[in-house]
Amino acid sequence: MRCSNFCAVLALFTAGCADTDDSVLRRETVEGHAEFAHRTYVEALDSAQRLQLEIAALVDAPSEDSLQKARAAWLAAREPYGISEVLRFSDGPIEEVEGRLNGWPMDEGYVDYVDGRPSSGIINDTSIPLTREGLVGLNEGGQGDIFGNGTHFDPERAVATGFHTIEFLLWGQDDDLDGPGRRPYTDYVVGEQGTAANADRRGRYLQLVADLLVDDLAQVAEQWEPDADNYRRRFVDGDPDDRLAVIITSFGTLAKAELAGERIDVALTTQDQEDEQSCFSDNTHRDVQLNVDALVAVYRGEAGGGVGPGIEAVVQGVDPELNDHMLHELERVSSNASGMPTPFDNAIARPGSDDWQQLDALVDVLFDLGDHAVEIGVALGLGNLDVSLPDEGAE
Repeated sequence: MRCSNFCAVLALFTAGCADTDDSVLRRETVEGHAEFAHRTYVEALDSAQRLQLEIAALVDAPSEDSLQKARAAWLAAREPYGISEVLRFSDGPIEEVEGRLNGWPMDEGYVDYVDGRPSSGIINDTSIPLTREGLVGLNEGGQGDIFGNGTHFDPERAVATGFHTIEFLLWGQDDDLDGPGRRPYTDYVVGEQGTAANADRRGRYLQLVADLLVDDLAQVAEQWEPDADNYRRRFVDGDPDDRLAVIITSFGTLAKAELAGERIDVALTTQDQEDEQSCFSDNTHRDVQLNVDALVAVYRGEAGGGVGPGIEAVVQGVDPELNDHMLHELERVSSNASGMPTPFDNAIARPGSDDWQQLDALVDVLFDLGDHAVEIGVALGLGNLDVSLPDEGAE
């Protein structure tokens, strides 16, 4: 009886320690995720500020060199922002500004001239004042069909601010399946040497959206600062299970609904250059790779240089087999994404080709990854997580 009682007590003690260890691990995962968010948004802000400076230099002294430097700064700024997108679907501070930071696809003619329409867009309508508040109000068709396009007007494509508006203003339309757009620097030259009307307004517009990009990222980064009365404090002080559910939901939503569904599968279906994310610069392959890198980092706990345990550590303690399967799927996704064909628009334009099929296979693996995120939620006792996009879940 003594042995039996002792064994029973020992079993209860061991179970209690296991529960405690798991609770501590879950809280550490949440705290590490918050630090990852802070570091990522600070890096995104720093790179956006460098872009802001290069854009100011381009507008002040347009040349081929200043244009190329601004383009290089835009590409560099996309790197940390691409990583940050694993944080997007979490009802956090990014949701307040994401629509004006990263809106796409865009109707280029809503902003500036396009082929066959040399006077189109906000830039070429001199009756529209160019102000920060005005552009925010015009973004995503906020002022309605201002150009009277009727049935051709799509407010979701009436993008007036953010990364992809800047991208269009630096590269111009991309009508080439083998390369990016070719906007000349002379579009920013005022006077007889300029190649497009309203060069002064184009330069002002570009600087306004660059300034807004910086301010929006600064707002988000501030909310993730440590030791402040902000979103981060509320995030880490909340119930660890609730926060873990948010982390896993955002992970699964990026993988399945956003990256696989909106960003790759739609483009494969339409074979339309306009449906690739960074269509003007032909940088879509990096968009995809960065999102995949972010998924791996958050799951493995490698985010932000290893600031804390990842989802993997928590899953391993509850369902090692599911964790092994997730690691295998992440390897498959990483391998597929690292060798994805470029340029992206060339691949989607040739349905059935090897490149097209490779992208299609990537969609399938990402869909599986999103479904496994739901399985993780159940295994961890977090309920049935919804990894659809917010508007999809509402339908």
